Amino acid sequence: MDLIMYHNLLGFVIDSDLNQNSKIGAMEIDLLIHRLDTFDYFNIDEKRLREMINHNEGDIYATVADIVDLIENGEEEEVDQFLRKNEEEFFKRFSHTDRSNIISESNEDGSTKLVPSTSEAAALVLAEFSELAESENSSSGGE
Repeated sequence: MDLIMYHNLLGFVIDSDLNQNSKIGAMEIDLLIHRLDTFDYFNIDEKRLREMINHNEGDIYATVADIVDLIENGEEEEVDQFLRKNEEEFFKRFSHTDRSNIISESNEDGSTKLVPSTSEAAALVLAEFSELAESENSSSGGE
């Protein structure tokens, strides 16, 4: 689940560079925030994301690097404040998924979490991006 969420988050950030100048401008930031708000599987700390983008002067790759650094090296509490997961929505959305590919992992605190196997995660990411692309095509009139 984390892999899918991180992949989607980074994809949204990179895709927000509409004019492909490797910078995220004010309009592109607003669009990014709007797209992230409509995504059901996690919630982003909008203020923190805007601070990251502004700190990097809109540089998309520096912003992505900061997000990856936070996710990989940040304190768990800090990461959870920045990226709040909605596991219930995620598993409700993919309830049709063959659960034989879902594995249980133990957290450091002794609790367990359900995660898709690597092959299942890859299939879910492909399915989600296909649906997003179709949705965006239909909302833009297929242009």
